[in-house]
Amino acid sequence: MKKILILGIGHWLMGDDSLGPQVIQKLRKMKLPAEVKLAEIGAATIDALPLLENIDKVIIVDALRAEAPPGSILRLSAEDLAQRDEKKISLHQINIIDVLKLSAQLGYSREIVIIGVAIAEPLSPRGELSHIIKSKLPSLIRLILKEIKPAKAENKA
Repeated sequence: MKKILILGIGHWLMGDDSLGPQVIQKLRKMKLPAEVKLAEIGAATIDALPLLENIDKVIIVDALRAEAPPGSILRLSAEDLAQRDEKKISLHQINIIDVLKLSAQLGYSREIVIIGVAIAEPLSPRGELSHIIKSKLPSLIRLILKEIKPAKAENKA
């Protein structure tokens, strides 16, 4: 059975940066397969490191800096991450890309997917998502559920 971690990154009090934790909160209200674990780590991405052990697939949900129109939903693979490394697409000090590289050096091997939304506004201290990001939540959650679907199929095999 494939073990999946859905990891929400972001800060609850920083507007669009709260995307990851807000998605995790919504997913917690849904019935997900037993092999799917949910975690939010706030802005301290290094805290993700111990969560990555014995995980086959990591789905990271985050607000992203991207050369895309605000509100664009992006799905990035490990290969995409390698190409974008220098651009620092994450909004956090210790980039999640660096954490994933460190986990690989520790011998953790897994499929990596980042699903995010291009931020609509500069980050500011406020507790809610911008309208454009909030309107993308249903589509974002559908994409995440599609990512975990193979895990459901493996249960039936």
